[in-house]
Amino acid sequence: MENEVQRIANGAEALIWALGCVWAIRVERSINEARPELNCVLLFVGLYLAVRYLLTHLTWYGIAPDRLELFCAPRSFLKLAIYFCVTGVVAFATPGRRSRRLFAALVFPLFGMLGLLSVAAGFHVVDALMPPPGNPGTAIVLCGLCGPIFGVIVATLLSLPCVLLYRATAVPTAALALVPAIARKTGTVGLSDSSLLSYVSFFEHLWPFICSLFITAIFCKVCRRWVTRPPGESGKPQSV
Repeated sequence: MENEVQRIANGAEALIWALGCVWAIRVERSINEARPELNCVLLFVGLYLAVRYLLTHLTWYGIAPDRLELFCAPRSFLKLAIYFCVTGVVAFATPGRRSRRLFAALVFPLFGMLGLLSVAAGFHVVDALMPPPGNPGTAIVLCGLCGPIFGVIVATLLSLPCVLLYRATAVPTAALALVPAIARKTGTVGLSDSSLLSYVSFFEHLWPFICSLFITAIFCKVCRRWVTRPPGESGKPQSV
C-alpha cells in the first residue's frame, strides 16, 4: 500500500484505493480469521433464510405444491439437498483459505435474499416508470425498455458485494443468487396451452431476468476491473 500510494492519479482513484485498503485490512482479515462462533450463527441464519424464503420459491425443483400435496415433504427434502449442494459448490469455487470458503458459503443465503429484494425493487421501479399500455405496439416497446431498466437495478445491488466477497466467481455466484427470484416469477406464469400468446407472455416475464443476468455479468467485470487495477493506471502518477 505504501508503494501504491505514490501512483494515485486523482481523487476518484484515491477513494477507490482507500476503500480497497479498508476492505483488505478489516473485512478480509475478519473473514479469513472468522471464529467458529460466527460461522455457527451464520449457519443457523442461513438455514432459516433458506427454509423460510429461498426454498419456497425454487419452483423449478421438484413438484409444484398445487399439483400433488402428497409429495410436498419429499419435494422439500429434495430442495434442501439441492440447496446444500449449491452452498457446497459455492464453498469449493470461492478463492481463498478454508475459513474464507466456509464463510462465503454460509453468507450465500444473504445474497439469495438480496437477489429477491433487488428483483422486487426492480419490478416496483419499472411499474412506476411504465404506465399501462394502450395498444399492442406500446406494449412491445415497454417490454423492450423494462428489461434493461430492471437489469441495471438488479446488477447494481448484486455486483459489488459479490465481487468483494467472491472475487473471480462473482458472476456465477450472482446468477445462483438470482435463481430463487427467477423461479418465483416464472413459476406464476402458466403454460397450460401451447398457444403463441402463452409463450409471448412467458417471454415477457423472462426477458427482464435475461437482461439482469447479462448486465450483472458486465457490472461484475467492470467492478473487478476497478477493484483490482493498480493505482495510476489511467493517468500520470501523482506527486506527493
